[in-house]
Amino acid sequence: MAVAYAAVLSLIHAVRRVQRHGLSYRQHVDQIGEMGCLLHDFLKLYSLEDIEEEEEEGTSNIERQIVVLAHEAEDAIEDYVIQKHVYGSRSVSSSHIQLLERVKQYLNSLLRKVMEIPELRNFEDQEMISWKRDLVGLETEQDHVLESLIQGDSSCLVIPITGVGGIGKTSLARSIYENNLVLHHFDVRIWITMFHECTVRDVLLQIPICKELQTKSEGLVSENELGELLQANLHGRRYLIILDGMTSLKIWDDISSFFPNDHIGSRILVTSRLSSVATYYGFLGLKMRFLDESTSWQLLCQTTFGRMNCPYEFEHIGKEITRKCKGFPS
Repeated sequence: MAVAYAAVLSLIHAVRRVQRHGLSYRQHVDQIGEMGCLLHDFLKLYSLEDIEEEEEEGTSNIERQIVVLAHEAEDAIEDYVIQKHVYGSRSVSSSHIQLLERVKQYLNSLLRKVMEIPELRNFEDQEMISWKRDLVGLETEQDHVLESLIQGDSSCLVIPITGVGGIGKTSLARSIYENNLVLHHFDVRIWITMFHECTVRDVLLQIPICKELQTKSEGLVSENELGELLQANLHGRRYLIILDGMTSLKIWDDISSFFPNDHIGSRILVTSRLSSVATYYGFLGLKMRFLDESTSWQLLCQTTFGRMNCPYEFEHIGKEITRKCKGFPS
């Protein structure tokens, strides 16, 4: 199982590198990362050797598949990054995207096989299994943002979360997006990844209702048509929009008119490295802080060993890694 665990962990790190740099087509990589995190949690909490002997052959095969697919997924991501950085955006061909899509489908198929193992039928429902991880060291920040989302002005407010790359903005936003209070408070939730140089069309086609319209249409649906459809769909409903990784304020100017202000407490949460975002929206929002050494160590232990404490033989190197992270959560 150690080999499978290491392979999945390496895949997750590759995904995080892409997420920090805001490359285009990130939605494919994000979805692969989500599946990788599910497999990571599965391997952390279940020993494949502990499953009944009658299942031994099937689970050994699954373990081999985890290793192979994790390596294939990481290779696909790394190949994409190399093409993007070394040869420029034009070199990222449809074949690279098709490869990411194919790997994503294979991972999804593997996850379904995992869920079919009798001893693991309740895997998805268990508290610690979901890839939506408990935040460590960001509990105060989460409470602050939740309060801004659920209480206060009935006008539609834009709430910025700013900070340097890799400090945990997306993790915090994702945790809030999946929070039970948010699920019950808002009628509609939409997550949009604002990758570098994205267009209005790129933004709108991440929204299911807009994507469905374009899929069913024979020709190209205009940006205005897509935006008007979104506006009509949101009208009269309390919504939460997450704009993750805002790299340009201009794109906001181009899409903001599609978000209606019906004075029913809708919110738009923006994450960005741009410090100017906070003043631009006229709302104080949240500036992310670095973790202290104690919290960093707690996070490393939870991420790596789950419910277990750090084994003594790994403690020295683990604390050295914590010091070198210098307050970054990942």
